[in-house]
Amino acid sequence: MKKVCILGCGPSIEELSNYDTLGIDEFILVNDHTPTIRNPILHNILKNKKNYIMCNIQQQGFNPSVLEKINIEACLTNRLYPNWDLWQEHKDKQKK
Repeated sequence: MKKVCILGCGPSIEELSNYDTLGIDEFILVNDHTPTIRNPILHNILKNKKNYIMCNIQQQGFNPSVLEKINIEACLTNRLYPNWDLWQEHKDKQKK
């Protein structure tokens, strides 16, 4: 079975360096991962994997500094209309 890891840009991204990623085949990077690529440990994890960038309609994640430094299979734009009530419900439960 193929394993895929979805990476957001929040503070939990730093936990990736503590996780065994050898069995992960592909990564989906959500939004702009320029800071991720600047981190040598995280860059090393992603550089030889199949990566996809998914970002919102503003396409901030399609940053040349990321596209040039890791293997990007495709860029995806999220054009779905969000369920704002459901989003707010989960956002209210988050602890920062």
